[in-house]
Amino acid sequence: MPVASYFVKEGYCMNNQLKSVMRYVLPSIGSMLVAYLYVVIDGIFVGQGIGADALAAVNVGSPSVSFMTALVGMMATGSAAVAAVRLGRGDYNGANDAFMTGLSLVTLVSVLAIAVFGFFAEPIARLSGSNDTLLSMAGDYIRYYNMFAPLSALAAFFSVFVRNDGNPRLSFWGMIAGGVANTFLDWLFVFPLHMGVRGAAIASGLGQGIALLILSAHFIKKAGVLRIRRFHLSGMLVGKVLKRGLPDFILRIGVAINNLCCNLVMLRLAGELGLSALAIVGYISILATGIFTGVSGGIQPLIGHGFGKHGRAGAAYFYRAGMVLNVALSVLFYLVLLLFGDKITMVFNNDMELVAMAYGFLRIYAFSLVIGSVNIILLTYFMSTKKSALASILALLRGLVLNTALIFTVPMLLGINGLWFALCIVESVVAVIGLFMKHKIIQKDVLAETMQIQPTPSSLPK
Repeated sequence: MPVASYFVKEGYCMNNQLKSVMRYVLPSIGSMLVAYLYVVIDGIFVGQGIGADALAAVNVGSPSVSFMTALVGMMATGSAAVAAVRLGRGDYNGANDAFMTGLSLVTLVSVLAIAVFGFFAEPIARLSGSNDTLLSMAGDYIRYYNMFAPLSALAAFFSVFVRNDGNPRLSFWGMIAGGVANTFLDWLFVFPLHMGVRGAAIASGLGQGIALLILSAHFIKKAGVLRIRRFHLSGMLVGKVLKRGLPDFILRIGVAINNLCCNLVMLRLAGELGLSALAIVGYISILATGIFTGVSGGIQPLIGHGFGKHGRAGAAYFYRAGMVLNVALSVLFYLVLLLFGDKITMVFNNDMELVAMAYGFLRIYAFSLVIGSVNIILLTYFMSTKKSALASILALLRGLVLNTALIFTVPMLLGINGLWFALCIVESVVAVIGLFMKHKIIQKDVLAETMQIQPTPSSLPK
């Protein structure tokens, strides 16, 4: 049942709003966690089955993965935001056009990725901070991971739209099946078959293929209102999709640039051991990101529909629900890392020097995850309520401008731990600016409502 139909059937009261939050957010968190677990499970098998240098090599390959994720995320988020508002207005044909536009763009980009990353894997690894020791493994990971780019891209895209089209449970179970397949194949390729980082990359791609197969059933069976069908590609709609998805792209490309900058700084300050510790922190951060983006992914169609149906007032409850959930979950995650961070890092590798370094980094960095969870909901709210310009400003500050400046400068003053303090500062500054923007929007809406109910001079009693 699509979001729009659910609201019509259930009514628009507080109890049903809470039900819709749970119905969409819980499967979304599960789906995102499983999606991010593809990468984390790779890290566990690589670290335990191949070694610390392999962890560092995979970390060198992560900016290329983040770049593809950014492109696909822009198209998926942009088309989903457009479709959600149109579903809220009852414009099912317009929502389907947005869906098909996003599907066409994702397919094209993922096919091109095979050629680009296949031919230029080693030069890209060099640009991502690889030295001679890591170059061969990093190049293999980049090449083989992106060989399956169409499968992973379409699985991510379908996961978003299956959820938006009223089937969050299938979205969840599709990603679960892919995650289970990925885990088994990681073990098979890394341990019995000794395929190294290539095996980990191939396992991820095949796991995504299993997820895609299951998610496709939603559209094959025509279970919702969205259809895979012929349509006319409109330049205007492409522009709208890319505009709505631009903040998400900026945010995600910021992750790629952030990874690249951190690789360069860490290699200079702590060598290959530092890169391995950075990789472990990155994997744990991915789990946190899976939780927070899972909440925002579940809230996004609800905010979009509420805004399309009732304006900003219709989106307010879902914004608050997303913010409360993310802050509560991030604080819990923070406490777990403080108490058990050393045990968690040992899942990836048993080298005690590496574990001690990674845990020291985590104790500082974990605070930024709490503030970052706030920023994720703010960005989702702005993107879903036609405030793409504000979302783009926040994403630029968070993902590019402040990150790039502080990652290189703060460690010069505070040493290696300055890298993590820099990330905490970035998230805090962006949260203050984002909350101020949200406050000004509310003030403007209140003022507009006040002006509308003011009596005109001609209507006053004489």
